[in-house]
Amino acid sequence: EDFMQGCGGSRDVRYGVWCSDDADWIEICMQRYSNKFLPRFGNPPYSRSHDDSKRRIPKTIHQIWIGGKLPEKFSSLQKEWISHHPADEGWKHYLWDDESITEEFSSRPMFNADRYASATNYGEKSDILRLEVLNRFGGIYVDVDFKCIRCLEDILETGVAFFAGLSNVGYIEVNNGLIGSIPGHRLLKDCLKHLHESSTMPSDTLFCTLSSGNETICKTGPGFFTRRMMSAWREKSCRDDGEEEIEWIILPVRYFYSLANSNGSFDQNLQTIQDLKECHPQVHAIHLWAHSWEEQETTQKVQPATTSQQDVIWLANLVTANGWMPGAMSRSTHKK
Repeated sequence: EDFMQGCGGSRDVRYGVWCSDDADWIEICMQRYSNKFLPRFGNPPYSRSHDDSKRRIPKTIHQIWIGGKLPEKFSSLQKEWISHHPADEGWKHYLWDDESITEEFSSRPMFNADRYASATNYGEKSDILRLEVLNRFGGIYVDVDFKCIRCLEDILETGVAFFAGLSNVGYIEVNNGLIGSIPGHRLLKDCLKHLHESSTMPSDTLFCTLSSGNETICKTGPGFFTRRMMSAWREKSCRDDGEEEIEWIILPVRYFYSLANSNGSFDQNLQTIQDLKECHPQVHAIHLWAHSWEEQETTQKVQPATTSQQDVIWLANLVTANGWMPGAMSRSTHKK
């Protein structure tokens, strides 16, 4: 199946949004996924071996909610993550709130403590905090608006040291909503090092060419995260082509982002997923696009487009076990 298939729902994939050479970079991601990850991950149906000797990423799930109590709609999703990743199988769960953040980082400050303190909204703070937490503890960071479909342990058992997922926004983007990593991974350190630089750069220098570009997305969010993943790839120190271990992998859309960001509201997306009778074995979690940090702010929320019949047909083929929708998207036919 095509690595890029499903990126953007029924939309054509745009190139050159966050980085001018993203088409070349995605080719590398495809090769790594096929040659390094899939041989260890196996073929469906996937199964867990519970062999901790292969695992490098800690069995810890981190989530963040700043500025009050976690709303019930997200609390329900959190309980599903705990159910799929039980404590009796060695999993730990942490919800980072205002109190626990102060407790942990008051004695051992963040690498970007000043940047965090000066952040102007909860989204920016959360973007910074997830990198700090993963760098210090390792594990899997998950946004609170993800619905867990199955345990992520089979991904960890490949021995991968860092993973994230290709997003579903209609262009090449690695979303920072779900990240797995060992403590102190070089990609995390690279992100933390460059966070302070992004705070002083005007948006028009950040490849922020989206018509409704958001500064937080550009400076600390998925835009920043994507640019750092691509920049790190160019550096020889961040390549592992000759190594047996998988130092980093970008997973296809289907693993975490089956729903496009244009598909509908949080409630609509949740109902769509609940109506499905089955999911493809590669679907581990589904981002429901709640835009929660935007709702916490007074800034205008970007309203998602109404779900079209074409998107519904596309979604059914991507998420369920029936396979992909005919007509693969390719670099040659959809390059900007």
